[in-house]
Amino acid sequence: MAKRILAIILSALMLFSLFSCTKNEGDGDDATEVTKEINPLPVLKTENFEVTVSMMTYYFNAYYRSFVKQNEANLTALGLNTTADLKNQKYDDDYTWFDYFCFVLAESVPQQLALAEAAKAAGHELSEDDKAYIESEMEKLNKTAEEAEKPIQYIITLNYGDAVNELTIRKCLELTRYSKSYGDKLASQYSFSDEELDSYFEKNANTFLSFNYIRYQINKCDVEKVNADFSSCVTEEDFVNMIKKYAKEAVYDADDEYMEELLDDCYVYGAAYNDTSDFAKWAFDKARNAYDIYIKNINDDTVLVAMALPGSDEAYKGSPVLWKDITPLHNINSIIFSADEYGNEKDAKKKAEEIFERYKNGESFAALMEECEGGSSSNLVRGNIPTEIEKWVFDEARTEGEVGLVTVKNSSTYLLEMRADGIPAWKHFTLDALRNETFNNEVAELVKNTAMEENSDGFSQITTITMD
Repeated sequence: MAKRILAIILSALMLFSLFSCTKNEGDGDDATEVTKEINPLPVLKTENFEVTVSMMTYYFNAYYRSFVKQNEANLTALGLNTTADLKNQKYDDDYTWFDYFCFVLAESVPQQLALAEAAKAAGHELSEDDKAYIESEMEKLNKTAEEAEKPIQYIITLNYGDAVNELTIRKCLELTRYSKSYGDKLASQYSFSDEELDSYFEKNANTFLSFNYIRYQINKCDVEKVNADFSSCVTEEDFVNMIKKYAKEAVYDADDEYMEELLDDCYVYGAAYNDTSDFAKWAFDKARNAYDIYIKNINDDTVLVAMALPGSDEAYKGSPVLWKDITPLHNINSIIFSADEYGNEKDAKKKAEEIFERYKNGESFAALMEECEGGSSSNLVRGNIPTEIEKWVFDEARTEGEVGLVTVKNSSTYLLEMRADGIPAWKHFTLDALRNETFNNEVAELVKNTAMEENSDGFSQITTITMD
């Protein structure tokens, strides 16, 4: 395919709880006991498991919904219209968006089957915890239907297509639990020495190194003049003053507050390499020096200008601009008071405040965690957690052992305790990448060695959904 298919986390494709159900108006039939799938034709089959057209339809639409949610700000740029049939939308010159999602499934679902077969071979059967998990997921589905005041089949069809029913979702969840058990077993065995991590880092340095810069886009301008003006900048101050000059010309009433916000947006810290970006290739060039200027004419009257800035943290092999992120990542203990559990956000926050008061009155956080079934999170990364929690956790004034109460808007209230810092950022990302590569290689070998029957015609029978 012309565009690189993005890697996906296998379990994310299968878990019903990851995808919200839409409450649309409409009528449906009364609920009846489901004893067979709507389209039981096998698409993939191994000794102990099969994936039917109905199951593949569920996987397809579940992943499609997840993809839309994750890329909702860029759907227009991607050329994806959620209100139209995927089979009639071009992904590139050779494939439709339907083809794209089928390619993803053709890679990921065999991996699920191979892991599940390996679990069977290792003697794994669904545990009571597995069964309880499946029932809890189905109960969430029932609750969604009740809240929407619609039959459960109506909700399923709306979100996952007319070939999917309750039995289909149960079979998908069961397959997930089998595959997850063996996947977890594989991942738990991985251990890498510092030497191995250093070696992997060096082999994939661009993946883990960081770069700082300042950039500004000028629209409806004299391109030659802009090139000349910014090419003359030799210091960061020169570049900032030139941005101010052009910003004031573009916005005649720009005040100090506007200019401060504008400049904040111009700075980029910790940028990563991207092999499809000309700018990234320029930035990560071994010859790059601090305060070098990058100028790109986007069109006849638009120019993008950027300046390389000195690196932060630890310079990579003496580079003036590339650096290795040695910042320790943060660890926390947490107790979550969710609106779902307590009925609404207000009552959840009230309960959290009650527990917080008990902590302030002398009860240990460990005891409260045990009572309220709290948990721990390690090596937290900016951008991967709610903004409200991120601000609290990454506050430079935060100290080990400190406890605080944080409410996430339209969600839950969290009682948080700072733990000792985790490993340096570069080591965390290197370790994560090495584990993923090792895991993917092992799974690929499993797929290769698993006897699997395939009915490729089954993909054409997948029914898709549309979204408003």
